[in-house]
Amino acid sequence: MKVRYIVSLFLFYATYKHTTNTVQCDTYTDLAATTALSTVIRDPLSMTIKDLYDNGVKVPITDLINSLKKSHRYKKILRWSRMWWVLLVREIVGNNKIEDATECILREIWDQCTISIYNNTLFSVESKPMLFLHGILNECKSSFSTKLRHDPGLIVSKIDQILKSQIYRFWVSEPYLRLGKSGIYYSKINHNNVPELPKEHTLKHLSSYMEEKLKSMESKKNIESGKYEFDVDSGNAGDDAYTEYEDDQTDDVLNDQLFEEDKPTNAGEAQ
Repeated sequence: MKVRYIVSLFLFYATYKHTTNTVQCDTYTDLAATTALSTVIRDPLSMTIKDLYDNGVKVPITDLINSLKKSHRYKKILRWSRMWWVLLVREIVGNNKIEDATECILREIWDQCTISIYNNTLFSVESKPMLFLHGILNECKSSFSTKLRHDPGLIVSKIDQILKSQIYRFWVSEPYLRLGKSGIYYSKINHNNVPELPKEHTLKHLSSYMEEKLKSMESKKNIESGKYEFDVDSGNAGDDAYTEYEDDQTDDVLNDQLFEEDKPTNAGEAQ
């Protein structure tokens, strides 16, 4: 593919160089014909040569330089990063598999964020692995929001949940520290050689736990609400009974007083 680009580039360049700049008729130059020649032949040839150069020479060389730089300078941090990438994919899709093309695009953005954090951090990844991981997750959260063509809502929301729950701290536990400090090349790290997290350390388990907790709190709240209403009703019933008792007592006292007042009057009439 690249050889075809290079051969085409040389052919077009040779044609371009042998195309005259001006059209002459006897001893006079034809301005209209020269402009037409430039518009129809030279300008398209120039654009084609530039496109062939970019795709056949510049881009492959740039990619090769970047690959060499990644393999030499960033191989250590990328080993940790690829391990965390596997854990992130498991949190997003579980046991399902992402299409290779899609994962390649997402992983490339993840690697770019990793290199950006590495270039702006003074500490080594072995001394502050959690600091690196937190920085990469934050950087990728914004990068996925802006760089992905399709809806990035799922992956961005998952990263946001991971950051808020701080469940990523389990990603730097002992098994992963051993793998990060090993000499394995970063491109060989995949789902097969990265240990799985215990179920209780996953986002899915945390979500289930929080859901059960909320249900328990809601149930407890309903029970307490029902008890409160019962207490109020029973209290009102007691108050009503006491009020009726007071009314009865008051009536008895008034009757006694009236009876005492009537006794002298009846005695006078008898005399």
